[in-house]
Amino acid sequence: MTNLTPSSIQELAEQLAGPGRYQFDMLLKGLERERWRLGSRRYLTVSWRHEFDYDGLCDWLYLGKSFRSLDEAKRHAAQELAALKDAHLSRARDLWVVDPERESHFLPQVQVHDRIRVLDERRLTLTGPPLCRAYFCARVLGPFTSTIVDEPLLDLLSGLKFELWSFFVDAGEAALQRQRTSDEASAGSPKRPTTVSSPKAPPTSKKRPPDWGQAFADNLNRNVRKGVLTP
Repeated sequence: MTNLTPSSIQELAEQLAGPGRYQFDMLLKGLERERWRLGSRRYLTVSWRHEFDYDGLCDWLYLGKSFRSLDEAKRHAAQELAALKDAHLSRARDLWVVDPERESHFLPQVQVHDRIRVLDERRLTLTGPPLCRAYFCARVLGPFTSTIVDEPLLDLLSGLKFELWSFFVDAGEAALQRQRTSDEASAGSPKRPTTVSSPKAPPTSKKRPPDWGQAFADNLNRNVRKGVLTP
Protein backbone atom coordinates (compact mmCIF):
# COMPACT_ATOMS: atom_id res chain seq x y z
CA MET A 1 0.00 0.00 0.00
CA THR A 2 1.32 3.45 -0.93
CA ASN A 3 2.43 5.59 1.99
CA LEU A 4 0.62 8.92 1.68
CA THR A 5 2.41 10.53 4.62
CA PRO A 6 4.87 13.04 3.16
CA SER A 7 8.49 13.08 4.25
CA SER A 8 9.58 15.98 6.43
CA ILE A 9 11.22 19.02 4.86
CA GLN A 10 14.33 18.22 6.90
CA GLU A 11 14.55 14.72 5.40
CA LEU A 12 14.21 16.03 1.85
CA ALA A 13 16.83 18.71 2.48
CA GLU A 14 19.27 16.12 3.84
CA GLN A 15 18.88 14.11 0.63
CA LEU A 16 19.57 17.08 -1.62
CA ALA A 17 22.27 18.82 0.41
CA GLY A 18 24.56 15.90 1.12
CA PRO A 19 27.19 15.99 3.88
CA GLY A 20 28.31 19.55 3.09
CA ARG A 21 24.88 21.04 3.89
CA TYR A 22 25.80 24.07 1.80
CA GLN A 23 23.19 26.90 1.98
CA PHE A 24 21.07 24.56 4.07
CA ASP A 25 18.78 27.24 5.54
CA MET A 26 17.88 28.51 2.08
CA LEU A 27 17.32 24.95 0.90
CA LEU A 28 14.93 24.27 3.80
CA LYS A 29 13.02 27.47 3.11
CA GLY A 30 12.81 26.73 -0.61
CA LEU A 31 11.49 23.21 -0.04
CA GLU A 32 8.93 24.54 2.43
CA ARG A 33 7.85 27.29 0.05
CA GLU A 34 7.57 25.01 -3.00
CA ARG A 35 5.71 22.30 -1.09
CA TRP A 36 3.14 24.90 -0.08
CA ARG A 37 2.97 26.44 -3.58
CA LEU A 38 2.59 23.22 -5.55
CA GLY A 39 0.36 21.46 -3.02
CA SER A 40 -1.04 18.03 -3.82
CA ARG A 41 -2.51 18.44 -7.29
CA ARG A 42 -2.12 15.61 -9.79
CA TYR A 43 0.07 17.12 -12.52
CA LEU A 44 3.25 19.19 -12.53
CA THR A 45 4.98 21.12 -15.33
CA VAL A 46 8.78 21.03 -15.36
CA SER A 47 11.13 22.82 -17.76
CA TRP A 48 14.82 22.36 -18.49
CA ARG A 49 17.43 24.47 -20.25
CA HIS A 50 20.64 22.87 -21.54
CA GLU A 51 23.12 25.29 -23.06
CA PHE A 52 26.50 25.02 -24.75
CA ASP A 53 28.72 28.03 -25.34
CA TYR A 54 32.42 28.85 -25.42
CA ASP A 55 32.54 28.61 -21.60
CA GLY A 56 31.18 25.07 -21.50
CA LEU A 57 27.87 23.52 -20.50
CA CYS A 58 25.13 24.90 -18.22
CA ASP A 59 21.94 23.19 -17.06
CA TRP A 60 18.88 24.65 -15.34
CA LEU A 61 15.66 23.09 -14.08
CA TYR A 62 12.41 24.91 -13.22
CA LEU A 63 9.38 23.51 -11.41
CA GLY A 64 6.47 25.32 -13.03
CA LYS A 65 2.92 24.96 -11.76
CA SER A 66 0.66 22.17 -10.56
CA PHE A 67 -2.76 21.36 -11.99
CA ARG A 68 -5.72 19.10 -11.36
CA SER A 69 -6.37 18.73 -15.11
CA LEU A 70 -3.92 17.13 -17.53
CA ASP A 71 -5.14 19.36 -20.37
CA GLU A 72 -4.47 22.47 -18.30
CA ALA A 73 -0.99 21.20 -17.49
CA LYS A 74 -0.23 20.56 -21.16
CA ARG A 75 -1.33 24.07 -22.13
CA HIS A 76 0.81 25.59 -19.43
CA ALA A 77 3.84 23.50 -20.47
CA ALA A 78 3.54 25.02 -23.94
CA GLN A 79 3.43 28.49 -22.36
CA GLU A 80 6.50 27.74 -20.26
CA LEU A 81 8.45 26.66 -23.33
CA ALA A 82 7.47 29.90 -25.10
CA ALA A 83 8.55 31.88 -22.01
CA LEU A 84 11.93 30.15 -21.97
CA LYS A 85 12.44 30.96 -25.63
CA ASP A 86 11.39 34.62 -25.27
CA ALA A 87 13.51 35.15 -22.16
CA HIS A 88 16.56 33.80 -23.98
CA LEU A 89 16.01 35.74 -27.19
CA SER A 90 15.18 39.02 -25.44
CA ARG A 91 18.82 39.59 -24.49
CA ALA A 92 20.49 38.62 -27.76
CA ARG A 93 17.84 38.48 -30.45
CA ASP A 94 20.34 39.39 -33.17
CA LEU A 95 22.58 36.44 -32.24
CA TRP A 96 20.12 33.64 -31.44
CA VAL A 97 17.48 32.15 -33.74
CA VAL A 98 14.97 29.33 -33.43
CA ASP A 99 16.36 26.33 -35.29
CA PRO A 100 13.50 24.00 -36.30
CA GLU A 101 15.80 22.00 -38.57
CA ARG A 102 18.12 20.94 -35.78
CA GLU A 103 16.78 17.95 -33.90
CA SER A 104 17.42 18.28 -30.19
CA HIS A 105 19.28 15.30 -28.79
CA PHE A 106 18.95 16.71 -25.29
CA LEU A 107 16.59 14.63 -23.18
CA PRO A 108 16.62 15.38 -19.45
CA GLN A 109 17.24 12.26 -17.41
CA VAL A 110 14.13 11.03 -15.62
CA GLN A 111 14.26 7.83 -13.61
CA VAL A 112 11.75 5.02 -14.00
CA HIS A 113 9.04 5.30 -11.37
CA ASP A 114 6.17 2.97 -10.57
CA ARG A 115 3.55 5.77 -10.55
CA ILE A 116 4.82 9.08 -11.92
CA ARG A 117 5.47 9.29 -15.64
CA VAL A 118 6.22 11.82 -18.36
CA LEU A 119 2.76 12.52 -19.80
CA ASP A 120 3.65 15.27 -22.27
CA GLU A 121 6.88 16.58 -23.77
CA ARG A 122 7.83 19.55 -25.97
CA ARG A 123 11.31 20.50 -27.16
CA LEU A 124 12.92 23.51 -28.78
CA THR A 125 16.42 24.30 -30.08
CA LEU A 126 18.07 27.70 -30.51
CA THR A 127 21.22 28.24 -32.56
CA GLY A 128 23.49 31.13 -31.67
CA PRO A 129 27.03 32.28 -32.36
CA PRO A 130 29.67 29.69 -33.29
CA LEU A 131 29.77 26.79 -30.84
CA CYS A 132 26.62 28.00 -29.06
CA ARG A 133 23.41 25.97 -28.78
CA ALA A 134 20.50 26.12 -26.36
CA TYR A 135 18.11 23.21 -25.90
CA PHE A 136 14.81 23.49 -24.03
CA CYS A 137 12.41 20.83 -22.86
CA ALA A 138 9.03 21.23 -21.13
CA ARG A 139 7.28 18.22 -19.65
CA VAL A 140 4.19 17.31 -17.69
CA LEU A 141 4.80 14.81 -14.87
CA GLY A 142 2.13 12.83 -13.07
CA PRO A 143 -0.16 11.61 -11.77
CA PHE A 144 0.82 12.54 -8.21
CA THR A 145 -1.37 11.00 -5.52
CA SER A 146 -0.29 13.22 -2.61
CA THR A 147 2.12 16.05 -1.88
CA ILE A 148 4.16 16.92 -4.99
CA VAL A 149 7.37 18.04 -3.27
CA ASP A 150 8.18 14.70 -1.70
CA GLU A 151 10.28 11.55 -2.12
CA PRO A 152 8.75 10.41 -5.45
CA LEU A 153 9.61 13.72 -7.16
CA LEU A 154 13.18 13.62 -5.84
CA ASP A 155 13.49 9.98 -6.93
CA LEU A 156 12.18 10.78 -10.40
CA LEU A 157 14.63 13.67 -10.82
CA SER A 158 17.56 12.07 -8.96
CA GLY A 159 19.73 12.35 -12.06
CA LEU A 160 19.36 16.14 -11.86
CA LYS A 161 20.10 16.48 -8.16
CA PHE A 162 22.28 19.58 -8.43
CA GLU A 163 19.81 21.41 -10.68
CA LEU A 164 16.97 20.56 -8.29
CA TRP A 165 19.04 21.71 -5.29
CA SER A 166 19.82 24.98 -7.09
CA PHE A 167 16.13 25.60 -7.87
CA PHE A 168 15.08 25.14 -4.24
CA VAL A 169 17.95 27.29 -2.94
CA ASP A 170 16.94 30.13 -5.30
CA ALA A 171 13.32 29.80 -4.17
CA GLY A 172 14.42 29.85 -0.53
CA GLU A 173 16.63 32.90 -1.02
CA ALA A 174 13.73 34.81 -2.58
CA ALA A 175 11.36 33.77 0.22
CA LEU A 176 13.83 34.76 2.96
CA GLN A 177 14.39 38.13 1.32
CA ARG A 178 10.65 38.79 1.24
CA GLN A 179 10.41 37.74 4.89
CA ARG A 180 13.23 40.10 5.92
CA THR A 181 11.60 42.96 4.05
CA SER A 182 8.28 42.26 5.75
CA ASP A 183 9.91 42.00 9.19
CA GLU A 184 11.68 45.31 8.72
CA ALA A 185 8.42 46.97 7.70
CA SER A 186 6.62 45.51 10.72
CA ALA A 187 9.35 46.76 13.08
CA GLY A 188 8.18 50.30 12.46
CA SER A 189 11.41 51.80 11.19
CA PRO A 190 11.42 55.62 11.07
CA LYS A 191 9.77 57.03 7.99
CA ARG A 192 11.85 59.13 5.68
CA PRO A 193 10.50 62.63 5.00
CA THR A 194 9.00 62.95 1.55
CA THR A 195 7.90 65.94 -0.40
CA VAL A 196 5.40 64.00 -2.47
CA SER A 197 2.87 61.72 -0.83
CA SER A 198 3.02 58.13 -2.06
CA PRO A 199 0.00 55.93 -2.75
CA LYS A 200 -1.00 53.95 0.30
CA ALA A 201 0.41 50.41 0.20
CA PRO A 202 -2.11 47.56 0.05
CA PRO A 203 -2.78 45.79 3.35
CA THR A 204 -0.26 43.08 4.16
CA SER A 205 -2.33 41.09 6.63
CA LYS A 206 -3.41 38.62 3.96
CA LYS A 207 -0.54 37.79 1.68
CA ARG A 208 -1.14 36.02 -1.59
CA PRO A 209 1.57 33.91 -3.21
CA PRO A 210 3.06 35.36 -6.40
CA ASP A 211 1.46 34.24 -9.63
CA TRP A 212 4.25 32.06 -10.91
CA GLY A 213 2.59 31.72 -14.30
CA GLN A 214 2.67 35.46 -14.97
CA ALA A 215 6.11 35.89 -13.38
CA PHE A 216 7.66 32.92 -15.20
CA ALA A 217 9.34 34.91 -17.98
CA ASP A 218 10.60 37.52 -15.51
CA ASN A 219 12.15 34.84 -13.32
CA LEU A 220 13.77 33.28 -16.35
CA ASN A 221 15.16 36.61 -17.51
CA ARG A 222 16.95 36.77 -14.17
CA ASN A 223 18.26 33.22 -14.47
CA VAL A 224 19.31 33.19 -18.13
CA ARG A 225 21.93 35.80 -17.33
CA LYS A 226 23.96 33.00 -15.77
CA GLY A 227 26.25 31.79 -18.53
CA VAL A 228 24.43 33.32 -21.52
CA LEU A 229 26.65 34.77 -24.23
CA THR A 230 25.81 38.47 -24.48
CA PRO A 231 26.01 40.50 -27.67
